[in-house]
Amino acid sequence: PDDLSYGAREQLQFLVRLALGMTLSRDERQLVVLDDRLTHTDPGRLKHARDILAEVADHTQVIILTCFPERYAGIRARDVDMRELSGARILRGK
Repeated sequence: PDDLSYGAREQLQFLVRLALGMTLSRDERQLVVLDDRLTHTDPGRLKHARDILAEVADHTQVIILTCFPERYAGIRARDVDMRELSGARILRGK
């Protein structure tokens, strides 16, 4: 992996995490959390990653934490803006 570009390394990490989630979810649905895992991925590869996410979402719950929600446009997802929740009761522990 040291010889790969930064974008290729993050794509490899992305795929390994999804593969682990899918392997663990054979008996029951599991959760995979990705924190801006595709920041350095070019648009063509990002489209393939979105296709993979859509496929994986049938068997695994995926949460993507990102500062770039537009990069994930087009996938079936529930978008939650943390800024909108900042005053919500759930974040204040009430």
